[in-house]
Amino acid sequence: MPLTVLLLASRSGSRSPPACWCSLPAATTQRAAAARARAGRRASLGFLVTIPLWTGFDRATRGMQFVELRAWIPRFNINYHLGVDGISMLFILLNSFITPLVVIAGWTVIETRVGAVHGARS
Repeated sequence: MPLTVLLLASRSGSRSPPACWCSLPAATTQRAAAARARAGRRASLGFLVTIPLWTGFDRATRGMQFVELRAWIPRFNINYHLGVDGISMLFILLNSFITPLVVIAGWTVIETRVGAVHGARS
């Protein structure tokens, strides 16, 4: 209820509490639940996107795979060059697997600033 206290403190000159004072805890709880759900969906989607990347990765090849090469600043011969090798693929998979676990771990523990913690707009 810190949000309610801040609103009351900001209206200290008036004698009656704000009209929306009673609905603040419910609105904050709904926004927090929406932020958690949004973070869970995004983290799960991130993991699901890496599964085809993992299944399409050829572990027998030693070179870079899924290579992107684009001219960035052609005048100076500067290119955007990105690829994935074996150890990078493991790190991508590890990161995408741990992210939903972190969101789940913080589901009930984090009670204040839920949107900021889960990276969601609330």
